[in-house]
Amino acid sequence: MRVYFYVNLNYLNLYIIMNPKEITVFGWKRKYLPHFLYKCELLSKKLAENNICVVTGGGHGFMKSANRGAYNVNPLLSKGIIVSFLDENRNTYIIDKNVIETHNFQDRKKHLIKNKVAFIYFPGGMGTMDEFTELINLYKTKEINIADQKPIYLVGKEYWNNLCNWFLTNTKSWPYDKITLITDNIDDIINDLKIKKII
Repeated sequence: MRVYFYVNLNYLNLYIIMNPKEITVFGWKRKYLPHFLYKCELLSKKLAENNICVVTGGGHGFMKSANRGAYNVNPLLSKGIIVSFLDENRNTYIIDKNVIETHNFQDRKKHLIKNKVAFIYFPGGMGTMDEFTELINLYKTKEINIADQKPIYLVGKEYWNNLCNWFLTNTKSWPYDKITLITDNIDDIINDLKIKKII
């Protein structure tokens, strides 16, 4: 069993965690939807309160909201996977020891998927779509074994239903069975994670 420590010298706080599970949160970094950003931060706060480490791409927008929600509970439960050549600063809600730097997007995606217990997607742009469709394809083609396929949650019914319906119309088969839940209510996700004994 590994125990992690972090001391915040500014406030003389000591944080301790033991073998936290990790959930990746995806979403826009540029387009801001205040009601969704609030839900993202609140959901991440609730995850951290259940000793879940929230992992993002380390940027702004939804990534920043997710990291902030977890960081404000325990800085050790906020992690970012960044790409070294991107001309952008990582958000300020990730301590240095919880930053993983990669050299390309493919490596970052591998880190965002590897050893995670669930995946949560908020509305996003091309990057989020790439991450979402790649994970779906890994499930569909069984490159990730069925036994190792973790829950996928989509937040924002209108956004995700429109996208999934487009795929269903324009592809021969769309694996709806790989998506655990599409919801506007973040408590639905927390409850499902509890039923699955992930938290």
